[in-house]
Amino acid sequence: MVENGPQVTIDTGLATFVVDGANPALFTSIEVDLDDDGVGRIPLYDGTGVAGPRLTFAASGGDVALSAGDVAIDGFEVVERGPVKAVVALRGHFVDPSGGSLCSTLGGSVVYERFGFTVVASFERARRDVGLELHLRNECSDASTGPWTDESVTVRSFSWRLPLLLGAPRPAWAGAGAPRIEPTATTVRVEQARGADLGGGWTRRALAQVGPSVVESAEAFERPWAGVVGAVSSNGSTVMGSTVMGSTITVAGQLGWMRYREPMALAVDGAALVFEPISETLVVGEGKGIWSVGRVTIEPDAADLDALRTAGALRLERGLVPWPGRDALDAARILPGLGDDQPSTLRTHYLAWLERMHAEMIGNAWESGKVYGSQRWPESAGADTFAVAAATPDEGSSSMNYWDAAGAEILEFLRSGDPRWLWDFAVPAYWTQAHTAYLNIGDRSHGNRAGVAVTSGGPGCDQNGPLPCSADGTGGGQWHRSAFGSDDYTYAMSLELGYALRPTPTLRRRLAQAGATMDARYDTPRVDEATRECFVNQVDVTRQVIQHFEMIANCAEFAPGAVGQSCHDKLLALLDELAQDNLDAGLLCQRVEADCFGSPPPPATLCSSPQFFMQNALMVPFFHRAWRNYGDPPNGSIRAMLVGLPQRLYQDAMPKLANGTSIDPGFGAACNLGDGSGCWWPRMECTLSADQGQILGCQAARDSDNSLSMFAHTRPHTVALLLMAHEIEPGLGVCTVAREVYDIDTFTGHPDDGQGNWNGVGHFVPVGWWKGTAQMMQSIAFAVGIADTCP
Repeated sequence: MVENGPQVTIDTGLATFVVDGANPALFTSIEVDLDDDGVGRIPLYDGTGVAGPRLTFAASGGDVALSAGDVAIDGFEVVERGPVKAVVALRGHFVDPSGGSLCSTLGGSVVYERFGFTVVASFERARRDVGLELHLRNECSDASTGPWTDESVTVRSFSWRLPLLLGAPRPAWAGAGAPRIEPTATTVRVEQARGADLGGGWTRRALAQVGPSVVESAEAFERPWAGVVGAVSSNGSTVMGSTVMGSTITVAGQLGWMRYREPMALAVDGAALVFEPISETLVVGEGKGIWSVGRVTIEPDAADLDALRTAGALRLERGLVPWPGRDALDAARILPGLGDDQPSTLRTHYLAWLERMHAEMIGNAWESGKVYGSQRWPESAGADTFAVAAATPDEGSSSMNYWDAAGAEILEFLRSGDPRWLWDFAVPAYWTQAHTAYLNIGDRSHGNRAGVAVTSGGPGCDQNGPLPCSADGTGGGQWHRSAFGSDDYTYAMSLELGYALRPTPTLRRRLAQAGATMDARYDTPRVDEATRECFVNQVDVTRQVIQHFEMIANCAEFAPGAVGQSCHDKLLALLDELAQDNLDAGLLCQRVEADCFGSPPPPATLCSSPQFFMQNALMVPFFHRAWRNYGDPPNGSIRAMLVGLPQRLYQDAMPKLANGTSIDPGFGAACNLGDGSGCWWPRMECTLSADQGQILGCQAARDSDNSLSMFAHTRPHTVALLLMAHEIEPGLGVCTVAREVYDIDTFTGHPDDGQGNWNGVGHFVPVGWWKGTAQMMQSIAFAVGIADTCP
């Protein structure tokens, strides 16, 4: 790599790419070696042609079409300079000279261009190919209050054009069948169009066009592909030491996951290759981004086009990711132990549940929930198993990685090394979560919600908001946020694992923005805590707050420079405050700082715990991460809680069999719903000594459903905390009783046995992940592993 100001030359050994950070089209030239000897280059890219980004959007005076000449560049970065790979990123905004692209928010006090975009290009040694990320954002939002549906924009198309220096170009394409070349055509287009009601009910639509004619159609194309085959010639002159006359070359494009992410298309227009991340009218909601990943494959004299297509699809959707192995991960001690492969009832059921949820997630869940579209991903097919099936996408629910099902699958990748747990669902779900579900206003810092979720998702259109459910706007699976504004649905518990395994520069910017927002939001020091605002910057162990602190931790670990350092400092300060105020006597205690509900704050000697499903699936894992990566505050309270809380749960909150030590896997014959005795407690309240250092006694407390009994799917990952505590302090004596209850077949319940223990119902709708299984699976991967070490 040679850098000369904004111009960067990248030589992979088989191709030379010149990119220019001052050029909205990014590429200045592409030259390739055609005979694999590394000597000689033939020009392939037409830098003088109409290249780069194009956008057409609807404005009050009619549609506006913009191209690279209407772009203001915001920044350019050489992201990676490695010996095997180089990565560059360019960020810009489309600018309508007539002002139609301006966004006016916060009562008109903030005016800026709404259409931000990013292109990331990656280059690999000994290859001619280019990896691409193409992102478009509607960055308009006040980022503070609802409704979250009033600053949407209608985009007709967004594309990226690569004009090529090819003689006698012949378009090639592939839909469902083998690739073919069209010797007499000048254009082809392969599209995953928006689904539609064609008179017999809603259906998906994949189309292939040669010229104006549709020549193939299906519900979806598994590996869509478009390319152009043409001649390159040096006209007899010597080019960098090599003379080549009339050689044939194939240049092809692919977009990842097109079969799910409609509307998207690939096209060939004469000698130009065109990527279309938005291929037809799409309402892009307030503060939402549309992501896409693609690849340009360049191959001389390519006779086997299907082999090119297969290899390209694998590189997009099964890219190489280093896996250090469980021994190395366990030795690093950044996570609780992942163990080995000793047979057990727990491992059998754990793997069976993963397999079933995964298979449904990438299969039936899309069909039953109708959650297709570039703004949707069925992170969880529904909030529960009774509200999933939908006749149209407008009825389907997107739940924004509800309780981090993606994280459960990534943990299994770390445990097993099988790439499908990373690629089939988890990584693209995180991309959709970060770029689309989280409020995305680019690099701007106004508002206190930028970078996090502001609602729990919604149907394909907002039935109660200003956006109508119309065929030309918000129907057809075009997900938009509901009008209300809770940011208690970020669910970032394992996002750091997703980034670490596939560290894209765009995702790092999202983590930095979210962390910086939360850093600024929690700006009131502990000495002034009485001035903090309810549900905004109180420091407590609540679901909302811990999700915010996860984002600060992500920023601290992954954002470079001053932003990351500020997040790091804030995280340590917040952990120290939690250690002093909320981790008393080895428990997690909620302490209300302000009078938010009209009631006086509880006495300091009362420790009121969060509901156990929140502690187990979100809060305890957060403190494990903090303790393992940052150590303990001076009072040692994080480690004390990680060890002490599970002990107390075993002592008081888990019913026992007649021998007094073995855990009762069910609710027990003596379960008294009047005071919780004999039940699995869903929450507890403990009385502490005057100095808050000792527990004087605990009792069951009602959950948000006014129940004194724990859901069945919460019990297995509650027991997992015992094993995680055992790993920290093996002398606790809890390992044997944990393994004992896990060996009871009905406690975890095989997914095909009809028990329904882990998903809380007695039938199995093919819905994929939902909140019950996602909650439960957050800690079970560690229970499976640590149980291997029990004596």
